[in-house]
Amino acid sequence: MKKALFIFLLMPFSLIIYGQNIESIFVQVMLSDEPPTKYGPQVFEIAFVSKGSKSLSADYYTNQYKKKKKVKLQEPIVIETQQLEKFYNWVSTNKSEFLLDELGVGISNLGLSNTSYKTTFKIDEEKIRIDSFNICKGWQNLRSSSTGGFSVKVQMMKDGDSTEILNFRSNDIGMVKLDLQSLLIIQPILQNKIPEEMGTDGLFDKESLIELLNYYYKVVECEGYYYDEFIEQNPERTKAENRTKVGWNFTDYMNHRTKNYDYPQ
Repeated sequence: MKKALFIFLLMPFSLIIYGQNIESIFVQVMLSDEPPTKYGPQVFEIAFVSKGSKSLSADYYTNQYKKKKKVKLQEPIVIETQQLEKFYNWVSTNKSEFLLDELGVGISNLGLSNTSYKTTFKIDEEKIRIDSFNICKGWQNLRSSSTGGFSVKVQMMKDGDSTEILNFRSNDIGMVKLDLQSLLIIQPILQNKIPEEMGTDGLFDKESLIELLNYYYKVVECEGYYYDEFIEQNPERTKAENRTKVGWNFTDYMNHRTKNYDYPQ
C-alpha cells in the first residue's frame, strides 16, 4: 500500500517536469528592405532544438536572399537546461518584475552617472518594473523614426504548440513601442548565442542589455516627478512617510490622475 501511494505521489511531479520540456526556440531576423531590392529582404533563421536531452542546440543557421543558404557553425551553440527552466518559469508566470542580478547585471555596471543617462531623480532600486516602464514611456514627449534596421521574431515550440515570445523592431524605442517585458524574458537564454552574421546588431549581447537598462532607468525617473506631485497634494504626510513612500502606488496614482486631469479646453 505504501509503495502504491509513493508511485501515486510521484506521478504528478513527473508529469509537471515532462510538461515543461521545450522542443525548440526559433529565431528569425529580417533585415530592412529599404529601398526595396529585386529579391526582397534578407532573412536569417536559427533553430535551437532538442536532440533527446533537455538542453537545446543549433548546428547551423540559414540565410535567405536570392536563395536559401545553410551555414554550418564552427561548433554547436547550446542553451543549457538550467537556462531553459528559468526562461519557462518566466514565460509561464508572465514575469513583470526583474531583479538586476537575475539578468546578470549590477547597478554599478550601469551608466546612470553618465551624461547620456543621468537621471534627475535619484534611482538606486535594483529592480526592473514593467508596469512603471509602460506608464512612463507613454508620457514621453520624444518620438523618432528611421529607415533601415531589422526585426526579430522569437517563437517557442512546446508540446507541439508554437508560442510567439518576442516581436521586436530595431526602431521600437524611437517609436515608443518597446515590449521590454518580452525582451527581458528572452534575453538571458539568447545572450551571445545569435551569430554576428545574422545582423541583430548585438541585440542580445550584454553590452546591449546594459544600454537597455540604462534607458529603462532614464524612462522610469518620471515616477520621481509624479511622486513629488503626490507629496505636494498631500501636505499632511510626515517626512518619514514621504521618505519610505508609505501609501504610494504609482499605477493607481497615474490612473487616478488621468481620469481627473483637467485638460485645457
